[in-house]
Amino acid sequence: MVIDNNELKATSSGNTFSYARMSDGERIALILIAEVIAAKPSSVFLIDEPELHLHRLIVTPLIATLIKSRPDCEFVISTHELDLPTSFAKSRICIVRSVTWNNNGDVKHWDLDIVDRPDELPEELATDILGSRRRVLFTEGSSTSLDVPMYSVLFPKVSIRPKGSCKNVQQAVAGIRSTNSLHHTEAFGLVDNDGMSEQTIEEFQSESIYPLSVFSVESLYYDADVLAAVAKWQAVSCEADEEKQANIVEALLANIVTDGIIAASKQGTAEHLAGRLAERQVRDAFLSQMPKREDLAAATSQDLQVNALSPYPTEIERFQTMLTARDLYGIIARYPVRHSGILGAIAKALKFQGRSDYEATAIARISTDGVLRDKLLIKLAPLSTAISA
Repeated sequence: MVIDNNELKATSSGNTFSYARMSDGERIALILIAEVIAAKPSSVFLIDEPELHLHRLIVTPLIATLIKSRPDCEFVISTHELDLPTSFAKSRICIVRSVTWNNNGDVKHWDLDIVDRPDELPEELATDILGSRRRVLFTEGSSTSLDVPMYSVLFPKVSIRPKGSCKNVQQAVAGIRSTNSLHHTEAFGLVDNDGMSEQTIEEFQSESIYPLSVFSVESLYYDADVLAAVAKWQAVSCEADEEKQANIVEALLANIVTDGIIAASKQGTAEHLAGRLAERQVRDAFLSQMPKREDLAAATSQDLQVNALSPYPTEIERFQTMLTARDLYGIIARYPVRHSGILGAIAKALKFQGRSDYEATAIARISTDGVLRDKLLIKLAPLSTAISA
């Protein structure tokens, strides 16, 4: 910045231009800088949502420079940007959850939390806390996977945070719960069952992480109650007569079972699904027997033994028994059917173009059907009980 002939000008890349030619963001930044520099000692600055007026790339460095230049002053900044409060280690963060107003327009009640020492929180953990409701549920998958829409409609008052892997879910929950003295956020985890043993499930639950009672989130989308609700919606959409609606629903549900069992009976499907489940069960068994560091230190022998019987024969027999009994829903609940072709066959049996269309409709049904939602929440116990306590 320079003053030329009593006119404030800026230079960029060797070019000089006047204040009048600056962008709105540049002007606002300049005015803000001037206000701070020229302020009286011990002033208090109230800066409202700077990200609305300045380019987001300069908001944090500009605010940081201003705060550093005036250590005698106090800065109160309101923002919806998560990066801004976490960038200032010595700040005190006030998370405004909600506000209640009286009829005359006066504030009746503020619902807020104070984070006094954000510098003691890991950066990623601080972002999870600041961007969440008081209760946060960490899940597997990504923002585009099936987990987020399903759990968002089942737990509308809880922040859903996908973390990718089961290990990442464990770390996120443990991180928040180990820093409870620094915040007011309560963390839970929800992971796919993946054929876990009862012992492993209990160990997860002791850490406030709850494996599904069914194999994976797909098992919830294609749960019998959800399929029945979608079939009923299909019938109501195309027929006004209740008796005819009932006949349509019955036919659709019969087609679901028939087409699903046909897909499950295709050559190699039983071996593939039973093998995948058995593989995960063996991995779980091996991990549960892995010695801890203290066990290794106390061992008198260099030999390590891990023993597990192959569950494959049992699983292939169980799968064949379910096929014979036409227990489609049992197969969906127990086996990793995600890539088997079974789910696509079910979607087409319900007259959808493919899985994505069906799954979007399933979410819409769950979000508007309280009875259906309650049925699924029962199947998510004990998580649903713990998270609503």
